[in-house]
Amino acid sequence: MKKYLISACLVGENVRYDAKNCLQHKLKQLLDKQQAVVICPEVSGGLSTPRQPAEIVGGDGYQVLKGQAKVKDANGHKISGKGVTVALLEQHGFSPFYLLSLPNTWLKQALKYYAIN
Repeated sequence: MKKYLISACLVGENVRYDAKNCLQHKLKQLLDKQQAVVICPEVSGGLSTPRQPAEIVGGDGYQVLKGQAKVKDANGHKISGKGVTVALLEQHGFSPFYLLSLPNTWLKQALKYYAIN
């Protein structure tokens, strides 16, 4: 059976920077059906909850990993790009899914792409 790796905030865990979640019921259903594994890469990488909000500056998530863009917190401090979590995921054959690199209609497109109904 195909399994999905989903960010913990998308299935209702309060791990976002503001200690809230962004529950997506269709993704939560995958977890409930044991078709998904959840992880919070930020928390797994050592960031706290809550924490300063951060934004990608000068590109997208892929460019951050290539060192072509930066992630900065609300105070303008650089947050390091590719962390331990991503390195471990890639080492074990996972392709991390970068939400910040998707267009505004990311959920609709992702659900359509992966045929999640």
